[in-house]
Amino acid sequence: MMSVQVIMKYVVFEDNKQLIVANFISKTQDSNNYYVELSSGKQSKIKAKDIIYSCDSKINTHEPEEIDLQLLWDCAPAESIHAQDLSSEYFGENTAQNTYSIIQALHKNPIYFSKKGQGFYQKTNQDQLNISLHAIEKRKVQDNLQKEYHNQLINGILPQSFNKIALDLLFSPNKNSIEWKSAESASKQINVDVQRLLINLKAIENTKVYHEQLFLRECFPKGTDFNINQNYSLPFKLDSLEQNTSLHVFSIDDSSTTEIDDAFSVKFNEYGFELGIHIAAPALGINVNDAYDLIARQRLSTVYFPHDKITMLPPQIVEAFTLSEGKVCPAVSLYMQVDKNYNISNINTKINAVKIQHNLRYDKLENIITQDAIIHKTGDYLYKEELIELWNFANHLFNKRQTIRQNFGLKPENKHQTDYSFNITNENGIEKVEIKQRVRGSPLDKIVSELMILANSSWAENLNEAGLTGMFRTQKSWGTMRTRMQLTMAPHEGLGVEGYLWSTSPLRRYSDLVNQWQIAAFAQHGKTAKLVAPFNQKDNDIAYLVSIFSDTYAVYHEYQNKMERYWCLRWMKQENIKYIDGILGKDGNIKMLSIPFSVKQSELAQHQRGSIISLEILEIDEVSLEAKARVLSISAPQEP
Repeated sequence: MMSVQVIMKYVVFEDNKQLIVANFISKTQDSNNYYVELSSGKQSKIKAKDIIYSCDSKINTHEPEEIDLQLLWDCAPAESIHAQDLSSEYFGENTAQNTYSIIQALHKNPIYFSKKGQGFYQKTNQDQLNISLHAIEKRKVQDNLQKEYHNQLINGILPQSFNKIALDLLFSPNKNSIEWKSAESASKQINVDVQRLLINLKAIENTKVYHEQLFLRECFPKGTDFNINQNYSLPFKLDSLEQNTSLHVFSIDDSSTTEIDDAFSVKFNEYGFELGIHIAAPALGINVNDAYDLIARQRLSTVYFPHDKITMLPPQIVEAFTLSEGKVCPAVSLYMQVDKNYNISNINTKINAVKIQHNLRYDKLENIITQDAIIHKTGDYLYKEELIELWNFANHLFNKRQTIRQNFGLKPENKHQTDYSFNITNENGIEKVEIKQRVRGSPLDKIVSELMILANSSWAENLNEAGLTGMFRTQKSWGTMRTRMQLTMAPHEGLGVEGYLWSTSPLRRYSDLVNQWQIAAFAQHGKTAKLVAPFNQKDNDIAYLVSIFSDTYAVYHEYQNKMERYWCLRWMKQENIKYIDGILGKDGNIKMLSIPFSVKQSELAQHQRGSIISLEILEIDEVSLEAKARVLSISAPQEP
């Protein structure tokens, strides 16, 4: 490298969009590069083509001359012009300081002039300048509005414009919008996340709406309407089915149940009784891949949550097939002979029509049909003789399953867990919640659960023997993936049965509808059912359904749990609960005794499970659905 004679001069150049003034030291022999000394004292090599301006006079970079850019633009010719000449036009004289002021003004405001290299500039045409000036003015208005929004938010005021876009801000915000930017800056200033800031300022009605919309936007982005308004009529005549309308058929459900899937009949004879398990039959009126099937396939299940639900099937389908009192309904029925020792024989599946005589309701009968009432045959209620016999049969089935469970290495089932119902009322715009307990294992509960297990295991074995695929449920007593859904039958060790599937709730679960199509083919065609059944084991369609059903069902169940937690927190606030007892579970998890809510106290992880924990509620958070609590006392586990 060969340097030239050092002459102290000043150069102005641009580096990484920054305007820099430096002392000139030297240039290379080919004059393509300059060596300069920066204000920090550091020496640097720059390209000669990046030099905008050079001079002999020192430039003051801290106090540049104020430039009227519109006047400068007016003074400039249409063709390109050097910054020195612009300085002469504007100031009337050309000095290094004046030229630098021009360069700096143009650097900061590029809308007036475009760079043409080596210190030359050309003014922007009038139309483009007007567009740019309008954009700048608009941006100033937006910046001012954003500052105004920011100040309102940190002072506890929700800007009016936020009301229309509140849900979008909470769940799918446009992060370039001034509403989001102001909310984000305000949340950082007051140290709270944007969602909680907006909820606290009543951007939405309440935290219930927040949790509802979070779920709906994930699982029902197009809304929950069915968009099928036509009336529905059965594609067949009821009298074309085998008629069993002389049977005394009854269902057992909660009063809130409208999708009544299952009902029973008992016909006494000299050998014992003929049991009928009758399942609503939407598979007879919905065809694979028709409009109703596509709706059910998209939803996969009814979504349940306190005081409401989102049904899998449109109301006209539910109304057509639900087993309502007084109706003659199409059904897939499982019949069997049960002798006086409760042995089963002559199992048979039929597609038929049955008349539903009564819809019995748990909540109206559970205090009447108790275990003592059945044992001592006291009380006055419908189907007394039938229910007593079914309860004895259910106990036989339960005990038989427990023997098989134990053969799999499992302990007997605990049939005394607690279920909860939520009753929500609205009084003068204020929602109130009542939480009631119902202990599992009551006579009616045991009858229904055992007969459903019997039907589902029987039909699983029927499909397996006929070589038909289905959406089978299996469970292992140990290992990963203990409970799963698959296309072939395998033991469900938890239930103590050799095979199992869901088929008794076809109005509510898509897996049951799929299985009912297969069962109906078996009932109608027997050994040749494989030729007409809508699904086979190599069918990618049913394999895909198996893969997605469990995940979707789990998401729905998680939402139900979340909303139950929400209403538990609301109940604690409503009742002003300060102290509450719970039972200690695994890893310090404490399940409250009176409501389906739990809190975690990690410090109790090593304490004896089953211990009774007395808690003081310190804080309730309806957004995270958590409650902070303090342990007051620990008591020994209760005796079983």
